[in-house]
Amino acid sequence: MSELSNRTPAQPKGTGTDEAPAVTNRSLNKSCMVVVKHSGNTDSFGGHTINGSDVHTALILSRNPRREVFLGLSVEFPIPYVNQLDFSCYTAGRSSNDTIVVAGEHRLLVKFPCDGFTATVSSVPSGLDIDLPAELREKYSLLKIEIGNVDDIRIEGLGMPYSNSRHRCADWLRGMPVAGNLTLLDILKSPEQSFIVNFKPEPMQKELNPDVWPAPFEYPWGDTHFWDVDRFRQQAEENPGGRYLTAWTFATDNDHAAVLTQSLAQDIVWVDDAAKRLSDVRLRAYIAEPPNPRAWACLVVPCDEWFGRTFEYAWLRLIACKLSVVLFDEEGNERSTRRAEICEHPEFLSDMRDHPVAGHELVLRVCPWASGGVYETGLPEFKIKTFSERRRALQALDQSGDNWNLVSLQFDVETKDYGRKCDAVNEMLPGSRPSNPTVFGLTVPDAIYAPLIGRPEDLQHVAERQRLARAVISGTGFDGIS
Repeated sequence: MSELSNRTPAQPKGTGTDEAPAVTNRSLNKSCMVVVKHSGNTDSFGGHTINGSDVHTALILSRNPRREVFLGLSVEFPIPYVNQLDFSCYTAGRSSNDTIVVAGEHRLLVKFPCDGFTATVSSVPSGLDIDLPAELREKYSLLKIEIGNVDDIRIEGLGMPYSNSRHRCADWLRGMPVAGNLTLLDILKSPEQSFIVNFKPEPMQKELNPDVWPAPFEYPWGDTHFWDVDRFRQQAEENPGGRYLTAWTFATDNDHAAVLTQSLAQDIVWVDDAAKRLSDVRLRAYIAEPPNPRAWACLVVPCDEWFGRTFEYAWLRLIACKLSVVLFDEEGNERSTRRAEICEHPEFLSDMRDHPVAGHELVLRVCPWASGGVYETGLPEFKIKTFSERRRALQALDQSGDNWNLVSLQFDVETKDYGRKCDAVNEMLPGSRPSNPTVFGLTVPDAIYAPLIGRPEDLQHVAERQRLARAVISGTGFDGIS
């Protein structure tokens, strides 16, 4: 028999004969059954592959350094196919390629605290009164776990909708006794738990050694998630993509908020950066002279190969944003700004009849200038270049680039909308104020971060409602929600 005291795992250091064992990233999934002791009796719970139970149980050791590291127990209850036929309750699961499928079982995942348990591994004693054939006992291990604080045990999936009229596990999930007077929660949140695991003692002892576990996983974005485009831009530069696996559940509310806000920020920051770079690019363009100088006019902007290569990916996002055209004089001074729209099919516009464009040219519909129509900006010394025919425009360009207008494209990426969404995510963090505290009889103090004022029972009621709302959004069940 050997005992392993778990602590926060750290990357091992050392050289020579004192070198620590190598860290392994391999995860384990071993079938097991739970040993339940009650009123002087010993029963088993789960263990489908061991004793034929309808409930599948497995010991999970997750050691992937790119996601949460934990030791846990997977419990899977059967869902009858008839539930799908009569539109009763059934579960949507995910396949290996992350597609949504109908699951054949309802799963609870019990996660023990990484730095709060002691594990003892031994062979299965012959005197243990358990439903396990004698020839299998030498191939299995008895794992005993002592948890320091049972409140640190997390159960994902608890309280989620479940229906199975053909099995008593539906009653277990509603709080009915499983063995003796012990309920399912009594078993899964016991400070001392025992498992018969389909794994020999010696290799199991090595796998449970915390010295070979990777360091605890954590996202690098801290605990401040309110909108700050400069902070998000710096975080994106310091933590490029591809480092983290897709996650459907999160260890903490802070992890959940971090991933949600980063997904929003990283979705828009690079587009905003491209828009700013594009606004610094000066392009030559001319206006197809419209019949009515006070009508919207067509601005023809040639875009070379460098332009297409540089903004290829961002362009697909930018064209959905609001656009303005800025006109400059030859000294580079900004002279006028007008709203514009991209023309998808300029060949069908009457104003472009005498202006056939090439595939690399962009045509914009430009809002007319207030003074004198599209031809003038209101500044006598600055004239806009317009041409009645494409031929004349090209001839003028051959003579000098100054014969065409100098412009830049200004895209409004509207990062404020993303900021509003990020700040909304922060409203779900523990400790945040509810959006309507006065409805529950609470008073809002003048200080921004001061706690709400009210009767203790009202404060507790609001806190419970907020916890319930967070549980609904996280989708991991309602463990600890009364």
